[in-house]
Amino acid sequence: MSPFWSITLSELGGRGRTGMLFLAVLFVLVFLALLGSVLSAEVVHGWVLPTLGLFGIVLLALLGRAFWLACTRKHERGAVGELSDDELSKARAKLASRSITK
Repeated sequence: MSPFWSITLSELGGRGRTGMLFLAVLFVLVFLALLGSVLSAEVVHGWVLPTLGLFGIVLLALLGRAFWLACTRKHERGAVGELSDDELSKARAKLASRSITK
């Protein structure tokens, strides 16, 4: 292995998953650039761009749905029942003792 790759892999190895993610994204981008340079303009305009547009619309719909669910879930309350009389009196006593000590 060349010194470049050994140094690069040792540096990225100490970074955990983010280093491997960086390498994966880098290789995918290089592959897409090479693939884009090989494809003709007719293929790109006739097939690739409409497909990317469709994937973009689906991605926007999924992100919008996730955002909407996150916004509506923020205001939900958990299943918290009412306190019994004994629990209420203990809570009041605890609050009263805290306010006296301050």
